[in-house]
Amino acid sequence: MYDFIFVNPIKRFGLFLWNKVDIGIIDKFGPDGLSKLIKYFSILAVRFQNGYIYHYAFVMLIGFSILLTYLILS
Repeated sequence: MYDFIFVNPIKRFGLFLWNKVDIGIIDKFGPDGLSKLIKYFSILAVRFQNGYIYHYAFVMLIGFSILLTYLILS
């Protein structure tokens, strides 16, 4: 009787919170979402790191141009 009234409903509620809130919301936007975002940006960064000097110079030139434009406009 005690299990039927107290234990089983609390266990079902806990499983609901674990599946919907913890896995569905907290993990999605917390550690799992952050790790997916970092993995995505690291894959993009690998494309630029190919060892050719002119690629690095081009990226530095673009960055310097953006910084200079920002400083002139502000």
